[in-house]
Amino acid sequence: HFLLTKLLMDKIKTSNEGRIINVSSMAHTMKTNSLNFEDLMLKNGYDPWLAYMQSKLANIYFTRELAKRLENEQVTNVKVVSLHPGVIRTELARNFGNKCLMYSLTCLCLPWAYMFTLSPWRGAQN
Repeated sequence: HFLLTKLLMDKIKTSNEGRIINVSSMAHTMKTNSLNFEDLMLKNGYDPWLAYMQSKLANIYFTRELAKRLENEQVTNVKVVSLHPGVIRTELARNFGNKCLMYSLTCLCLPWAYMFTLSPWRGAQN
């Protein structure tokens, strides 16, 4: 996020209505509400879910800091937001935890998941 935003910032600032939208997730609230700055890479005990949650929280922190900096620069034509896209059918959990358990849960839950989640390709098909 940071590098792309930095590369585009001058163009965004000169636009009439600049928008910077960072995708996050409500997952950041599930286990933690702060980043572990002493172990950002989770070298002292990697947990895939914690890594995901912390990355989503980092997206929110980045968004808030960027918005504050633009406000301090008195840039009023750029809006910076983060969003939770809702529950989307992805393969996010494929690398989390016990593969046999994940396969079993997928078989049991997939029919229900299709009823209550969006396809990540839904917008691309139009």
